[in-house]
Amino acid sequence: MNDLGVGSFYPSVLISWAFFAGQPDDIELILVTWAQNISKKLPILAFFYLEEELASVQFDQNVFFNSTDDKIVPIIKINLPRAGNADAQFIDNQADQVR
Repeated sequence: MNDLGVGSFYPSVLISWAFFAGQPDDIELILVTWAQNISKKLPILAFFYLEEELASVQFDQNVFFNSTDDKIVPIIKINLPRAGNADAQFIDNQADQVR
């Protein structure tokens, strides 16, 4: 495991959070469009969600499972810190998983 991964990922989450704060739209990470019908080749290792987006990410997990011949990837909840001196939490809760 790359110990620098969280340190690199966390600032991007904060930037997105700050940019979209107060906006009614969902916060999403948008990447270059994938080619169609290649779900088995996608390097998806987990689905992440913030607060009340569990149902949406569970739907995505289920669609991915069905389109990849039963490939299971976990759902991870992100709790962002409420204070500057607190840490973000990444929670793998079995109850969140559809698969």
